[in-house]
Amino acid sequence: MKTHRLLCLEAGRFLAASLVMLYHFSDLVGGMRGEHPLGWAFRAGHCGVEFFFVLSGYLIASQHTGQSGAAAAMRFVLRRAWRVYPAFLAVTVAVATMWLVLPLGRPAPSGLLDPMRLLADMTLAPATAPLLGVSWSLRQEAMFYAIFGLAILVGRHGWWLLATWQALVAACIFLIPQAGGEGLAPLLGVTNLGFGMGMLVARGQLTRILPRVSPGVWLFCGGGLLAGLAGVEWVLGRHIPVSTALPFGPVASPLVYSVAAMMLVQGLVGWERAGGRVPAPRLVALLGGGSYMLYLTHGLVGSALVRVLPAGAGGDLVLLALAAAAIQAALAAYVLVERPFLAWGMRRRAPQAAVPAPG
Repeated sequence: MKTHRLLCLEAGRFLAASLVMLYHFSDLVGGMRGEHPLGWAFRAGHCGVEFFFVLSGYLIASQHTGQSGAAAAMRFVLRRAWRVYPAFLAVTVAVATMWLVLPLGRPAPSGLLDPMRLLADMTLAPATAPLLGVSWSLRQEAMFYAIFGLAILVGRHGWWLLATWQALVAACIFLIPQAGGEGLAPLLGVTNLGFGMGMLVARGQLTRILPRVSPGVWLFCGGGLLAGLAGVEWVLGRHIPVSTALPFGPVASPLVYSVAAMMLVQGLVGWERAGGRVPAPRLVALLGGGSYMLYLTHGLVGSALVRVLPAGAGGDLVLLALAAAAIQAALAAYVLVERPFLAWGMRRRAPQAAVPAPG
């Protein structure tokens, strides 16, 4: 089954990538200038990753339900690799080059530029300290794609395979260390439940369980839960270093944010399918299309730019300048490089509907 892109989800992708960016930039500016900008208002911005995982589960299940067999599984894996890997590889090479060339004021993290270590990192294999920090989530995405591809290969029993995987994740949430990208976390970490929640939305399970709940109610509940969680995290966590822990803990935090994201995706999909219209559709489509590049490149842009901005500039102004530069750079990379590259790849394959970017 194939679905057209929903503009509300494109907007959600961009907002999620922006939240992650502002979370990272707030911590970056705070670490360099001694005070987090805007009072650490984006302390909960990491929840954009949970939204991406739920959205990815929804999109993949929506677009590939009903496919089966070896040929379909191979097409799925190749398409996902083509969509995800080239941009990741290019940005990883750029980050490695930055460590080697630019005077960052400190040596590269131990072992990150070792040739064998770097080669393993570039394969998206699980790593304890990836050179491109945000790529821990791509490793988890890659694991999801592998399992979903196997489900397509299995055929009509594939959903049982996916359900078994989700059950194992649920059974192991207190046993598997939840650090991003480490050990068994890409396979059995709690954040994998977000993929399952997205698949539940795609298969209409929430509407079967709660058929009388309208899209507006889902949006209100999901948005309210997200806002409440973010507020509590700001109160509890604005004085806690990011490297220490999430205020809700390594299990509860991704779990509750994933539930909020599932409600939002359910509400957004239902709203647009019921006739809801997103304003400025071309702009929204552009921002959504560029969200993957924003997610990949914002750290590179911010780390380079923050060192050349005037020392006397206030932290709030620096945060806004970094965000504006990162968004512009990501959109330029998307329009000038990524989008033409993907279009070229599509022309070389059998014409099919494009698969949306990962979450």
